[in-house]
Amino acid sequence: RAKTHILEEIQGMVLGHDGQLKKLLEKATGKPIHELDSVSVLEEILDARLARVRADILDGFEQRLIGLENNCDAKIGEVKRQCHREHMDGQEKMQQSLDGRETGIREDLGSLQAQIQGLTLTESCCGQVN
Repeated sequence: RAKTHILEEIQGMVLGHDGQLKKLLEKATGKPIHELDSVSVLEEILDARLARVRADILDGFEQRLIGLENNCDAKIGEVKRQCHREHMDGQEKMQQSLDGRETGIREDLGSLQAQIQGLTLTESCCGQVN
């Protein structure tokens, strides 16, 4: 008899909780819930929540990808700028080297011209050419 009483109390609690759940579902969906509909309504609510969570996860993932892409673009830009600087530095050093060599060659040419102008033509030299 005590077991029967305990089982009746448990059944009453379960039915009470079931009623509370139905009321909450009716408030959440805005329509009355029948016994047969409760499972499908729960599935609809669960599907809707899962869809929102899935969308939030995908949005967060997309934002992280955009951040990574921007980071990569910034690094690529820095590498390009560094390559350009190194290229320009190399060209400048090459130009300085060429300028130095040009100056040396001009000095040598000037010296040779001065030596040539310092030479005088002699008759004996020209006579020997004939």
